[in-house]
Amino acid sequence: STQSTGVVDCTGRRGGTETVDACGLCGGDGSTCAGCDGVPLSGHFYDRCGACVEFGDDSCSLCTDGEEEDLCGICGGNNACVPSRPKSSQLPIDVLYGISGISRSGISASQLASGAHGNVVFDDKWNFDDADARRSVDELLEKLRNANPPVVVPGDVWWDDWREKEKEDASFSLTPTQELCRFIGGNEKYASFVIFNSSSVVIDDNERKRNVEQSVLCQSADLKLIAMRIRLISYQLHGATPSFAALSVYEQWESIVDEVNENSEAKATHICSLWVRMITEVHAVRGVLFGLLISCLLSLLSLLLFTSNILASLLALYGMTGVIAGMMGVYWLVGWKMGTIEAISVTVLVGLSVDYFFHIAEAYSVSSEYGRRERTRDALTRMGVPVLSGAVTTFTATFFLLFSEIELFRKFGLIVVANTAMAALWAFCFFSAYLATVGPSGDYGSCGKIVGVLCGMCSGPRGGVVRDVAVEEDEESELGRVESVRRDGSNLDDDSGDGDDQQEEEEEIEASESELSFGDMRN
Repeated sequence: STQSTGVVDCTGRRGGTETVDACGLCGGDGSTCAGCDGVPLSGHFYDRCGACVEFGDDSCSLCTDGEEEDLCGICGGNNACVPSRPKSSQLPIDVLYGISGISRSGISASQLASGAHGNVVFDDKWNFDDADARRSVDELLEKLRNANPPVVVPGDVWWDDWREKEKEDASFSLTPTQELCRFIGGNEKYASFVIFNSSSVVIDDNERKRNVEQSVLCQSADLKLIAMRIRLISYQLHGATPSFAALSVYEQWESIVDEVNENSEAKATHICSLWVRMITEVHAVRGVLFGLLISCLLSLLSLLLFTSNILASLLALYGMTGVIAGMMGVYWLVGWKMGTIEAISVTVLVGLSVDYFFHIAEAYSVSSEYGRRERTRDALTRMGVPVLSGAVTTFTATFFLLFSEIELFRKFGLIVVANTAMAALWAFCFFSAYLATVGPSGDYGSCGKIVGVLCGMCSGPRGGVVRDVAVEEDEESELGRVESVRRDGSNLDDDSGDGDDQQEEEEEIEASESELSFGDMRN
């Protein structure tokens, strides 16, 4: 007997007799997926002419007088329902359902460079047969079309055609997914907007498009619409839209999509070819201030390390900020917007400019002269020609890029040429004038002296500050002794001492004054 064999049927009952029919249903009779010819999975259906034909047969025509149907099914029509390609000034924006993201795990850098984008991650919660999911799609499209300011160009999309078709040919024996599959099968131009899948059909995992023309697929009991997209035409965006102008449109889209997603399990996302460039440029521009601060800080540390003078380093940093401000004026004069290239160039300008100030400041700091003007003249004498020669070489080498046909090279050439000229102007004119006017003289502003003073303040009575006070006290006492000697010498009578003693006293006074003068210069 069946029970003695221990066979379990499709219901899980031991000894049961139920089997899976051709439609994949346990205990079914094959009628749920039978065509109009009564054969399961045959794909036959009644066309508009009332004939039982195979799936995809469009031989039926209601047109007369030699007219032909257009793609919209209208006799003598002009394909008005077929969406026209967007104008060059308009960008398409796709609304996606059933896709939660892209996984790039396991994708190497070389694969990304060769065009690999990763693997699509499908949304398991997306269920097209759920009425709430379809209602969410209708609500999102309505909000986008009624947005103020407008975000999409008025016009029907394939979803509107499907909704109209669903109302006309609603079949209670088919699921919404099966109905959509049949609709897509009869409109090949929409095939790239949906992805179906079913265990009844073996499909290559690497195939991006699912062939919905297979009758077996549309009548499968486990047919599932795993993803779909609806293409809308942007009302405000075009290929040359500036990034910050596109940012407001992006934020408006985000607000509408998030509002609809909050009230539904069906989560929508939107993609556009402009979003990647827009987000990249916005982040680059917003990071300019931080990058500029880091570049200036590193330049200041380098100047302090090699000049050992805080005042000379700060004057050089001030000159570099003048170069950066001047380059921003150049960008404005040539009509450049702050894009990715301009944002990156701002931080690079600091590195290109510091070289001119660095050599002059270092030569000024190590000069053996004492006065400001003398040290400035000595620094320009020793380093002026090498620095100017470097500027001329850089200017000449990049000047020819100004005539390049490639915009990137032309921009790069203008940036380097303008920066070289402006940095040389600031270094030899303004920075040199600053050094000659308010630059450090002697060891004023020296890092070593500042460190010594700080260490003296921390070390107590034996520190440098107390030693400076002791030196001043010794100088005052020495001056007092010299004045006393002078006073005593003036009170001596001619007979109180001979000429030799008076000459020795005068020599002693002169030696004391010389020693004090040298001490003043050293301090």
